[in-house]
Amino acid sequence: MAGEAEAWHVLEPVLAEIGISPGSRPPTLRRAVRELLTAQPPRRPEHVLARINRGWYQAEGPERAAADYRGCRHCTDAGCTASREDCDRIVRPVGYLSEVLTRQECARPDCELGILLTTGQECGTCEQRKAERALEAAAAQWEADRARIIAQRAAEAEKTAHRQRATWHCQGDGCGKVGRGTPPWEQTPPKPPLCDECRAEHERRRAAEAEETARLREQIAEEYPELAAYSPQGPPPF
Repeated sequence: MAGEAEAWHVLEPVLAEIGISPGSRPPTLRRAVRELLTAQPPRRPEHVLARINRGWYQAEGPERAAADYRGCRHCTDAGCTASREDCDRIVRPVGYLSEVLTRQECARPDCELGILLTTGQECGTCEQRKAERALEAAAAQWEADRARIIAQRAAEAEKTAHRQRATWHCQGDGCGKVGRGTPPWEQTPPKPPLCDECRAEHERRRAAEAEETARLREQIAEEYPELAAYSPQGPPPF
């Protein structure tokens, strides 16, 4: 078939990138090449090159077909179980290349990448679709920017509220946690200025000290009963 050898010459380096041995002609890809070359109007090998450049290299085909590429959370080195709508990884490179060669994006069969093969002029249908895609992209970008601005404002508001609520710092040993009051924000810190954890530890230590003091007093009273008259609970020594 005219132009087929030249078309395969264009495809050789692409096939090498995806691990196809030199000289191999995968049946699926062979049918795609012949379908393109016999289309009406027929395409030539340079159209094969143009479609490969646009649909494979500009679409990051080599990167997306690599085993370590992760197009979604379902991707593994062995493949991907997600639908093609949910993942942009190229699981079957030969099938993808075949679609690149045979897919006709424009409704006009004589349109090749925006140029009419019959006249050499730009395709008005593609220009209209290009404008529609530009409007859709602008609308999507506007929504993305709007969502980003809303998220930024919410984050800034949260930071501001956080700063306003921070009215004191815990003075527990090595703590320094921020103490937060309730409206009004000028609320004074507790006394002593301790967080809940440090306050519980402070009260536990005070209870332990009181218990130890009482134990020592009892021990002294047993060993030195003559000092009981001078204890704070007994009568004064004069």
